[in-house]
Amino acid sequence: MKKGQALNPFPPSAQAHGFLERIRKEVPALALCPRNHGPTDWAAELGKLGDEGLVGSEVIDRMMVDAVRSGLLLRADLLDPSHEVSQGIETTTGSYWHGIMHRREGDFSNSKYWFHRVGRHALFPTLAKNTLTLTSHETRDLARDGNWDPFLFVDLCESRHSGTRDRLAEELEALQEVEIDELLAYCHQKAVTG
Repeated sequence: MKKGQALNPFPPSAQAHGFLERIRKEVPALALCPRNHGPTDWAAELGKLGDEGLVGSEVIDRMMVDAVRSGLLLRADLLDPSHEVSQGIETTTGSYWHGIMHRREGDFSNSKYWFHRVGRHALFPTLAKNTLTLTSHETRDLARDGNWDPFLFVDLCESRHSGTRDRLAEELEALQEVEIDELLAYCHQKAVTG
């Protein structure tokens, strides 16, 4: 797993595909805490897109379309608009976006509260598998026995939230990018297939 290798989790027919490409050009990589906010008008623009156009298909689960919106805003480093959307998604996936948002803003205890509400998410095995490519002992501990530990991830992010730059910070940022991409892909798939 290396920065810059992210694949777009949306089909080209989805407006979310082009929107994510624009986000990645403006905000090429996310730090553990916000610093590269995308244009604030993106939130209004994203809110105007119709559900079917956003995901490029008939919608089966509208809450998952909102989850896509929340994730795109979070990837654009627009935490407050993402938070507004995720607060209305009363599912484990909405709680997941909520937990990431609070982790990124530095409210670590609140992040853990939301990850407690997530419980065991279907995405966790994928994230555990992604840690196998990492080299630091701390990041490998995130997937001890094949189980992803979101609480340890919060703790590790907190340890580097002040801006400490080292291999661990780089690996955490790379994992965060994978986490967001995989969660966007999961939300898209659930939005169109239920």
